[in-house]
Amino acid sequence: MTTRTTDSTPATDTVETLRAELFATLRELRAGTVEIATARAVSDIAQTIINTARAQIDAARALGRNDGLPSHFLAALPTPAAPQAVSTPSTTKTSGLTVKQLAPGHRSYKLGDDE
Repeated sequence: MTTRTTDSTPATDTVETLRAELFATLRELRAGTVEIATARAVSDIAQTIINTARAQIDAARALGRNDGLPSHFLAALPTPAAPQAVSTPSTTKTSGLTVKQLAPGHRSYKLGDDE
């Protein structure tokens, strides 16, 4: 059995180092230098880490934050682009349905002929 040691600090515990550890474990598993139970334990721990990162991303999005919350594991989330305003909103009327294009991907709908 191979024993690996890494310099693990919060600053070096990133998604990239997790990936590297998982691929190293996979190579060792294929080479027969790590036991299946050990590889399974590594996989389970990795899944837990991924799930906590996913929860962190969900929390950051829910709070409207783009810094990913305090953590070195993930890079900061990108700032979402502001919707582009349409310079002149377009309006289409068809069979009593009025569709007004407000911005790309944003429309208002109105039933009836009255303005």
